[in-house]
Amino acid sequence: MLDRCRWVQDLAQRVSQHHSSPCDEADSNEVRGVRLGDLVLPGSHDSAAHAAALAHPQPLPVAPDAPELLRRHASRRWTRPVLNLTRRWAVAQARSLGEQLRDGVRYLDLRVCRAPEPSAPERHELFFCHAILAERVADGLAQIGAFVREHPREVVVLDFNHFYDVDERHVEEEEAAIDGSHQHLCHLLLSEFGSALCPRERATSLSDLSLADMWRHDESVVVLYGHAPTVERQPHLWPQSCIESPWPDTRHTRQLVQRLDQSLDRRQRDRLHVLQGVLTPSHATVAASLLPWRSRDPPPPEPSPSLPAAEPQRVRSRSANGLKSLHAVARLATPLIVSCLASRWGLHPNLNIVIVDFYDMHDSAFIDTILALNERRFGLTTSTSTSTSTSVPTSSSSSTASDTATSTC
Repeated sequence: MLDRCRWVQDLAQRVSQHHSSPCDEADSNEVRGVRLGDLVLPGSHDSAAHAAALAHPQPLPVAPDAPELLRRHASRRWTRPVLNLTRRWAVAQARSLGEQLRDGVRYLDLRVCRAPEPSAPERHELFFCHAILAERVADGLAQIGAFVREHPREVVVLDFNHFYDVDERHVEEEEAAIDGSHQHLCHLLLSEFGSALCPRERATSLSDLSLADMWRHDESVVVLYGHAPTVERQPHLWPQSCIESPWPDTRHTRQLVQRLDQSLDRRQRDRLHVLQGVLTPSHATVAASLLPWRSRDPPPPEPSPSLPAAEPQRVRSRSANGLKSLHAVARLATPLIVSCLASRWGLHPNLNIVIVDFYDMHDSAFIDTILALNERRFGLTTSTSTSTSTSVPTSSSSSTASDTATSTC
């Protein structure tokens, strides 16, 4: 099994050695033909909305991306109950950004907002958000930067795909206006990552970006940025046109798998592709979670089959309606996605980036399944060892593997 902390580097070295002849004098660390679009990257959905970032002793304001109903009631005397309800549905991960990277996550889904004026000492203070304010962007980037410096031959994809209340222009001079918050965020990125940022000139297509080219220039961070005017001015940012991330927008498991099947089949190979393995609860479900007699716990997750299976498993129809929290919804979706990765999607050539809520759930083995898929994709497993070396761990073995991988960092 690949080391979670440095699995991209380990995989690349093994691919190079596997495809080298004994008389080949090339550097064994050189990565021949491995491109970003060829890898299967484990990712986290709403990566910065983790439990520690949202567990504030004093309630912070509801973020601009929260539903209008919540924002309207949060400004009244019911602020604390509304925030407690919002937090239940805002937390999407259990681990911090730095811990996610050490666990093997290589794609981070990031949403940024500008804090309301009373909460920020500076007008350009930026926070990660998911319904409520999470940690400061500067603090989150510092965690990522520490990992990148410790593991310079890993690849980390940062996808800044949503901005809220960030685009307002601030006039500095009578004839000059700049997007102050975007400029501030670009400054944070350059200050934290510097020359580790991979520029657009490195490849005509992000999917074709070669790991060898990146590492030859000591680069390890790819930043996708959802604000076109800023991308045009900054050569180290990649536009959102380089990636496709269809939102399945469903609360039913069977429909989720059907839409993800279609998403994979329709992938454009010149772009990165994100498979969003998440269920989306309705506003009625969120509101009903206030009433204990209207909410329920999800049924236990289905066991994950061994990798790979000859035929796709049949997906049982389940719904996120009436559940109590986003964690309860993830108990339906995340184990299901792992099962599909180990069977129906395991050999799909278009599989690239997969994101889920609560990737580290005890029963999911999400990271280990994807690492095994990478080994198989690059021919690093044999037919005689497939049933053992690439099988999805059970709950107990998954926990042991996680503890071992974390201790090696």
